[in-house]
Amino acid sequence: SFSVLASGQSPFQYQWLKDGEEIEGETNQTLVLENVLEFDEGVYSVIVKNDAGQAVSNGAALVVNDRITFAV
Repeated sequence: SFSVLASGQSPFQYQWLKDGEEIEGETNQTLVLENVLEFDEGVYSVIVKNDAGQAVSNGAALVVNDRITFAV
């Protein structure tokens, strides 16, 4: 999951992005990804808006490591 903490005059509106593109329906303060696959790799950021304007967060890279080793 990714979370953002905004300061300033509330209320805030959120829009999460993956590689600069809006993620449909992801408008909460926290972005929760389930059953993550290589397809989900990318740079995630969020636009936060209020009456004073908007700001875009720095990006956070998600890298999926799917190598699992079992010892028998």
